[in-house]
Amino acid sequence: MKIKDYLLNIISPQKCLACNKRLPFQSNAMFCYECSKNYYKNDGEICEVCGKPIEKDRDRSCANCKTQKIHYIKNVSRYMYKGCIKDAIQNMKFKKRIWIAFDFGKALCDTVKEKYSDIEFDMILY
Repeated sequence: MKIKDYLLNIISPQKCLACNKRLPFQSNAMFCYECSKNYYKNDGEICEVCGKPIEKDRDRSCANCKTQKIHYIKNVSRYMYKGCIKDAIQNMKFKKRIWIAFDFGKALCDTVKEKYSDIEFDMILY
């Protein structure tokens, strides 16, 4: 452990993005233990357009995307908007904790690398 890291942790400790509880020193986690039990990754079958979870379907799109006019090509999300993910996003938006966007941006970047490595993107927004 470097002295610089130790002092930085005292001045500005890492905190859970959802509940703001202090995380263990040198933790790479985004959430505390309690909150990490309450997040849902978007791992299963997902709609090819909006990215929401769907049951297996031969069209690979949800009922909403089949019937509504969508004004974008594709939406990609790593997590479902509920539990501690919802809390963290609301903290970012309404409590002005904008540094949370950096952590979600890194997670989204990992998702794009894992699932869409065959696509050459012009731009990725988050």
